[in-house]
Amino acid sequence: LKSRLQPFWYLLLSSYLLYFLARIILLKLFIPDRYLVYTLNLCYCLGLALCLEAATRVRPWPRWLPVAAVALIVVLGCLRLQNVGLKDFSGYRPLFTALARTPKSALFAGHPNLMDNLPTFAQRPVLASYELAHPWSKGYWQRLRLRLEDVFKAYYATDPQVVRDFCRKYQVSFLVVDQRHFTPEFLAGGRFLAPFNPPLQKEGKRTAERVDCPFFAPFDAEIRSLVQGRQPFVLLRQDLFPAIIVNEDQRVLDMRACLQGNGPFSSLTKRKINESITD
Repeated sequence: LKSRLQPFWYLLLSSYLLYFLARIILLKLFIPDRYLVYTLNLCYCLGLALCLEAATRVRPWPRWLPVAAVALIVVLGCLRLQNVGLKDFSGYRPLFTALARTPKSALFAGHPNLMDNLPTFAQRPVLASYELAHPWSKGYWQRLRLRLEDVFKAYYATDPQVVRDFCRKYQVSFLVVDQRHFTPEFLAGGRFLAPFNPPLQKEGKRTAERVDCPFFAPFDAEIRSLVQGRQPFVLLRQDLFPAIIVNEDQRVLDMRACLQGNGPFSSLTKRKINESITD
């Protein structure tokens, strides 16, 4: 048995070695957990097989026992895995429905937590999202970090020109704004359920989406530094950026006129913007 397990020990040792190396040089070996996740599952299977073999060798067992054991494992496994990996995004349905009616070539921007599911449910491209913001390579991270910094500077801006320059720089057609992202509870930080049905809660159903507020490090500190003492935020000002109201918290800003250098809404009335969202 020892000689048969020798290749397995080599595999386990190499997996741990790569895991610790990846923790040290993350941006070169990417996600550390991937070096262990498959090996450890193999360990569990092999360990279970050895335990069962040892148990059957000690004394004979009734024929029905293996069947009962398999059935018990299946039932317990189903109970444990119930709703695992499932998330309830129904709270975003009005937003996805509205955005799905915009031009398919339109580029969207907003808080990265809010942008995650737009490509899936609204089938629209986004400038940056939470899932795409993980720095697994240096070149990618250098480009994305600048993009994220610009997103937050525009999202929490107090000068409307900052928003206009941002949209022109990245050719952003629409901005999606959620006023809950500007609340003291959100900016204070933590891990909360989405879509933040008030009051903000840390407990709820298992299928609820959980997000990092205001964002993961180092951006959380940068955002808090950015918003310190700032009021009001221009994206919440209807007089500067008229918006289509999706629900009581979310709104969509059409910035296409700004891309033409005419300033926001100088050539588009609110009625025309509403038609572009709802038609």
